[in-house]
Amino acid sequence: MSLALKDLGNGWKRQQLWRTLAVEDIRSRYMRSFGGMIWVFVSFAFFVFVKTIIFAPLFGKEVAHFAPYVTTGYFVWAFVSSSISEGCNSFISAKGWIRGARLPLSVFVYRTVTRNMILTCINALVVVIILLITKVKVTPVAFFVVPMAGLFFLNALWVTILFSIIGARFRDFIHMVSTVMRVMLFLTPIFWMPEQMGKLWNYLQFNPIAHFLIAFRDPLIYGTIPELSVKVVLGITVAGWVLALATFSYARHRIVFWI
Repeated sequence: MSLALKDLGNGWKRQQLWRTLAVEDIRSRYMRSFGGMIWVFVSFAFFVFVKTIIFAPLFGKEVAHFAPYVTTGYFVWAFVSSSISEGCNSFISAKGWIRGARLPLSVFVYRTVTRNMILTCINALVVVIILLITKVKVTPVAFFVVPMAGLFFLNALWVTILFSIIGARFRDFIHMVSTVMRVMLFLTPIFWMPEQMGKLWNYLQFNPIAHFLIAFRDPLIYGTIPELSVKVVLGITVAGWVLALATFSYARHRIVFWI
């Protein structure tokens, strides 16, 4: 455990390296495209626009009310799903670095999380624009999203640590996660509201991603703090870090052979 914590600390000190790697990942993804990173903004905005136009009439909701609901929901979902899916490949995609250089393994964890955070900040511009267009009344409670963003970052770290280890050891895990996440998109209150599900919501709220979404969305657009969801997020954060550190301390010296 002490070596695992030391690895995380040494990796954090290499901030210039993992920040540069994260930026280069994004740059290479949009290399030679005319729009560049603008496509991140356009893709997110277009998806939200189409889903709002389609689902608002189906659920009998006004677009002005439904648009911020869908936008904030899909914003959280995009960050969570990318943290999970890309986290599975963190060590596999960095196998050249891991085999050829003596670097803390956590460097590649920070690299993945930083890359996702940069893309999430671009998506946040869409959220701000939608909130302004729909004239959502922002209360002081809305600033609760700031500590929630910090919790999201902490959760992204442990998810990337844990899933990158499992993904390196069991390659089928990556495909399983991809399949599960496609289903979870429709089991999470992004395009539908909990009160519309009736008794079914009693079961759907066992979806942990739903609580991350509610804990972020409710303070922002409703001006309320969902205590249950916040407690669930805090509990998942603590339990996730304990599990991730235990797994990392066990598998850290084995990863180079698994990739």
